[in-house]
Amino acid sequence: DLARGARALAAGRVLRPSDLGLLASFGLGEVTVRRRVRVAVFSTGDELREPGEPPARGTLYDSNRAMLVAMLEKLHIDALDLGIVRDDPAALERALRDAAAAHADAVITSGGVSVGEADFTRDVMARLGDVTFASLALRPGRPLACGTLERDGGG
Repeated sequence: DLARGARALAAGRVLRPSDLGLLASFGLGEVTVRRRVRVAVFSTGDELREPGEPPARGTLYDSNRAMLVAMLEKLHIDALDLGIVRDDPAALERALRDAAAAHADAVITSGGVSVGEADFTRDVMARLGDVTFASLALRPGRPLACGTLERDGGG
């Protein structure tokens, strides 16, 4: 039982099976919902290998991306795994444009934001949008960039 005008479910709630039963008990066959937040994730670096590939001298397995995707999914966020992007500005730009084309609400990258010769993330972000800040007084993990990207068609 619910009083007339009372809210049955809070806005922004992730619907559970019991919520669908509650809505059905009110005779509701459809309700307006919002899609989950979608976050694109990729790692950058020529030294990175996919887990499961044979080891090679001078390479590292990409462990950050798998962890980030799992953390996002635990939060009921749609994680779009874009893989490993090589240290190449054109490849990085393609990955960011792919994220926008997939309607990602945010992009998380791992690597490529320090000051090394092959760290292009900040420059490509600045070319495609705006870099809001480029470091944090935080250890470990000082190299960091945060900004906004323009979507095709604006905003």
